[in-house]
Amino acid sequence: MKKIFVFLTTFVMLFSVFTFIKGAVNSIGNLTVSVNPSDRGAYGEYKITFVSHSDLKQGYDRIYLQFPQESTIPCTSCAYAHCSDCFLINGTRVGGACPVYDLPKTVYFTVPSPGIKANETVEILIKQSASFQNPTVPGDYTLKVWTDQEPEKAQAPFTITSTTIQNLAASADPEFTNANIMLSLDFTTGRLGDVMNGKNVYVRFQDGFILPQKPDTNYVTINGENPGSVSLKGNTLVLQLASSIGKNANVKVKFYPSFGIVSPNKQGSYLIEVFTDSEPTPVSVKIDFKDKDFVRTLLETTPSEPNGKNGYFVSNVIVKLIAETNTSETPTTYYKLDEGDYKVFIDPIVINDGIHTLKYYSKTKSLTEEEKSVTLKVDTKPPDITLNIKDLTYTYENTLSIKGELSESGDVYINGIKLNMLSPLSFEGIYALKDGQNFFHLVAIDVAGNRNEKLLTVVLDTTTPVLTVDSPKSNFEKFSNSVLVKGNVYPSNCFVLVNGKMIEVDANGNFDYKLIPSSNNNMLPVNLKAIYPLTDKSVEQKFIVFFEKDNTIKLQVGSKTISVFGETKTLDVEPFIDRTSGRTLVPVRFISEALGFEVSYNAKTKTVLLQKNNFKIELIVGSKFAIVNSVRKNLDVAPVIKDARTFVPLRFISEVMGYKVEWNAETKTITISP
Repeated sequence: MKKIFVFLTTFVMLFSVFTFIKGAVNSIGNLTVSVNPSDRGAYGEYKITFVSHSDLKQGYDRIYLQFPQESTIPCTSCAYAHCSDCFLINGTRVGGACPVYDLPKTVYFTVPSPGIKANETVEILIKQSASFQNPTVPGDYTLKVWTDQEPEKAQAPFTITSTTIQNLAASADPEFTNANIMLSLDFTTGRLGDVMNGKNVYVRFQDGFILPQKPDTNYVTINGENPGSVSLKGNTLVLQLASSIGKNANVKVKFYPSFGIVSPNKQGSYLIEVFTDSEPTPVSVKIDFKDKDFVRTLLETTPSEPNGKNGYFVSNVIVKLIAETNTSETPTTYYKLDEGDYKVFIDPIVINDGIHTLKYYSKTKSLTEEEKSVTLKVDTKPPDITLNIKDLTYTYENTLSIKGELSESGDVYINGIKLNMLSPLSFEGIYALKDGQNFFHLVAIDVAGNRNEKLLTVVLDTTTPVLTVDSPKSNFEKFSNSVLVKGNVYPSNCFVLVNGKMIEVDANGNFDYKLIPSSNNNMLPVNLKAIYPLTDKSVEQKFIVFFEKDNTIKLQVGSKTISVFGETKTLDVEPFIDRTSGRTLVPVRFISEALGFEVSYNAKTKTVLLQKNNFKIELIVGSKFAIVNSVRKNLDVAPVIKDARTFVPLRFISEVMGYKVEWNAETKTITISP
């Protein structure tokens, strides 16, 4: 039995030694990992050292590295041509970090010359230029290493760090105990402090503060903007960002009194800690609170912060004044707006456009607050823009000047480029145009941030009108009574002017116009101008013609045809010769109106009245006299009515009306002239 016991004991001891030795040679030893820089998200230089308990043959055996899931390993190949010396093993360059496809975040290196001896220290260096990226979240991580000869994975820790927020400052109003406070926190994010929207800022309070159980996002701002959400976890307020914050950025967190943070009820110093998702190490600041009776007024606006630029609100502002005291007395709040009188605050105050000064204070029976004052700048209207051109403008010029005026000071951008203002209100931009449509997006932004936009389309149209003139045919052509102006214009939508007067053009561009001169000059200028209305481009043709004005009236006995100043017209009754007297009678209305007289007839008295300026003639049918400017004149033949028309003797025209009358007995033609 004793021999058996000794044998079993020896066997167990040998088995234990064998197992120990086997475990030792299946795993590398003394594994260490260092990362520089260790910043989250940075491209790190990884230095890995370990002891290999087995020989590793050059070009045959492999060393494996498995990085944390949070690391970013670039897509590589064994050649890794873009980075010839990114990877070193014991100072010797290796071809590259090859991926192990069935193991995530794992690469391997083939052992370089001259190989590695057992119990030799191995140093692997992955340079920063290899673009192995650290995890983006700071914390403790592990790297696993093994070889073909020692396949059991060894692991070593390494730490990924981050920066902290900087320059944390805090202020409370009031700095008294047991008060509903307005709390402001100011800090700067660090070198790695960029926080994306949807991530959080944390504010942790020391015991003693009373925090709202149902926080309201309307009464807290981060850089003037309400957070996406606010929650309370223990004594920590979690503020979810609605907009991203960059690194090295100034941040202001403001809790308004209505948010409901109440200062501790005991005098003393209290800590507040602030940190973010990207800089999770808390940084603290101290606020002192002291015991004192007080009355004060809290001012809250809706919106809670200026929502425009340069401290302006771009919407009407509602002001609420909240009186607060830590005594048992009831406070009353007084206010006045601009130059008004003090009033008791009851309902919220609406502040409209303008720069306004609001003064206010609260009082109890025993305490009176010092008067406070705040300036509120409100501008809800975008600037008006007056331009020298309108939308859909046509031009034949290759360059365009866009000039304008603003109704108030501001900046002007055209197609995204800011213009240099000629004055606080005026601007000009000059632009080269291409054929066809050119588009301009104009934006005017006033000092408050209100914006007005206009879209302009300017068409470069190089069309030149073509003017063809058929009449006059040449200079010094002779015309009488009227000058025939005839021709064609292209395009047909052109305007045609003759001596400055627009004439009619048909759908085919043809025009036919009679120019009747207003003077008796023999030499008459005829100026034709065609204007292309889309661009105002024009062409002209000028002529000098001879003109003889026909100022006679010609008619014939027994004919209804009459020539009035060279123009042929038709009478409704013809002149005739009275058989009794042998005198020629003519229709008085037509002749008189042709000579510029106004004619009226009184059927009751059978009186014909002729008037021209101050010249007045009265005729009575059947009577051989006429009244000329109140002077009686005899007629050789009395006026008669024939075919419902009044006729007067031809001699009446010359003797009474003062015109020259010629009678051609052979042709029975009558010519009346001045």
